[in-house]
Amino acid sequence: MSSTSRRPVFPFGPRRPSLLRRLPPALAALAASAATSYAQGAAPASSPVETPLAKPNASIEGLESLRGLRELGTGRLLVVNGAQLELVDLSTRKREERALTASGPAPRVLQGLWRWVDDSLVTIDPLSGRFFIVDGSGTVVREQRVRLPSGPMRGPGGPGGPGGPGGPGGAQGGGITGIRALVSPELALGTGQPPRPQLTGAAAATQAPPRIPIPIVRIRLASATFDTAAQLMPAQAPKPPVMGSGGNYKVYANTSALQPVDTWAPLSDGTVMILRAASYRVDLIGVDGTRVSLGPVPFTPVPVTDDDRKRVMDDNRRNVEEALRNNPRRTSISTIAVEEPSSWPSTHPPFRGDLAPVVDPIDRVWVVTRCEKEAKARCYDVIDRDGQRQGRVRLPDRTLVVGFGAVSIYTLDVQKPDKPVLQRHPLPF
Repeated sequence: MSSTSRRPVFPFGPRRPSLLRRLPPALAALAASAATSYAQGAAPASSPVETPLAKPNASIEGLESLRGLRELGTGRLLVVNGAQLELVDLSTRKREERALTASGPAPRVLQGLWRWVDDSLVTIDPLSGRFFIVDGSGTVVREQRVRLPSGPMRGPGGPGGPGGPGGPGGAQGGGITGIRALVSPELALGTGQPPRPQLTGAAAATQAPPRIPIPIVRIRLASATFDTAAQLMPAQAPKPPVMGSGGNYKVYANTSALQPVDTWAPLSDGTVMILRAASYRVDLIGVDGTRVSLGPVPFTPVPVTDDDRKRVMDDNRRNVEEALRNNPRRTSISTIAVEEPSSWPSTHPPFRGDLAPVVDPIDRVWVVTRCEKEAKARCYDVIDRDGQRQGRVRLPDRTLVVGFGAVSIYTLDVQKPDKPVLQRHPLPF
C-alpha cells in the first residue's frame, strides 16, 4: 500500500508546507538536489553529546536469566528470571518467588512481561503457548492457552514484494521463532523462521552458512495466523568449527558486533520501526502495512581500532569457553584456537545490529551504538518515532538497558557474567 494512499495508522503530526515553494527557482533547484542527496545517503557528520547515565540508586545481584521486567505501582519490580516469576524490592534487596500454578508441566522457560488488560500483565511459555496472566500485585490469576501459528509464512515478503522469500510464490518459512512484543490480546510482533537450506558434504564443513532474510511477523492471536511485515538480512555467521588431530579445536571468529545489519523495534501501537545500517535511515511500517521513510539520523563513522579487534577476539574466546563448559566433548579438546577473520571493517556501523533495541514507555527506541569519546563504554542513541535522535546516553562498559519505569531506567551490569547486577537509575531525559 502506498504511503500516500491514505492516512498512516501512526501519528506524525500535521504536514508542514514545503519550503521549496517559497524559494527562488535557482535556490529551489539547489535545495531539491541537496535534499535528494541527503535522503539517499547518510546524514552529514555530527557528534552528539554523550550524556553519562547517573550512578545507580539501587541494585541487586543474582538474576542470572532475566527475560522480562516491569515496575509495579508499589515501587517493586516483577521480573521473569528463567522459568520463574519474582517480586524484587531493590531498596531492601529482597526477592520473593511467585507461585506459578500450571495446568500441565511446569514451564521450562518464560518469555517477556507485557501489558495485558486493565492493570494486568502477561508472560508467555513459548514452548507450549501458555499465557500466564498476572495482577498488579504480581499474583498469577489465570492461565490462557493461545494457539501460536505454524507453517509457511504469508505476506509481502521483503523488498522484492510478493515473489520474495516469505511471500506468496516465494520460498516458505517454518513458523514463529520468537515474540518481541505483545501489542494487545489480539496482536503480537515477532520473528519468523526463514527457509534454511542445508549445506551438504564438504561445503557443510568448510563454508559459512548462507545469509537468509529473517521475517518480522505480525501474529493475529485470535485466528492463529501471521503475515510478514518486512525482512531483515542477518549478520554473516562464521564457518563451522573444526576438530583437528590431537584434540585441537579451531573456531572462526564471529564479527557480528562490527557488521552493518539492520535492526527493528516494536512500538506500542503495533508499528514496526526499522533502523537501516547503511545510512541510519528510519522506516516505519504501520499495522495496516503503510510505510513511511524518515530522513537518516546524523552520525560520524568511528574507526575500528586495534583495541576493538582485540575486544571482539576476547569476547569470542570467552563465548567458546562458556559454550563448551558443560559439553561432553570438552574433555577431548586439548587446545582451543579462535581464528581471526581475513579482513576487518575499517569503521563501526552506526549502531549494533546484533543487540536488540529497547523501547521506553513513550515509544523512544534505545539502540546500542559505539561511543565516540570513550571506547570502553557503551552508548545508546535514543530515537523517537519521528526518526529524530533525542540524545545519546553513555553507560559503563558491558552494561545493558533492560527496562524502564515511570521515572527510572533499569540496566544489567554483566561485567561478571555469572553475577549480573540489576540496577536502577534516574532517567537522563
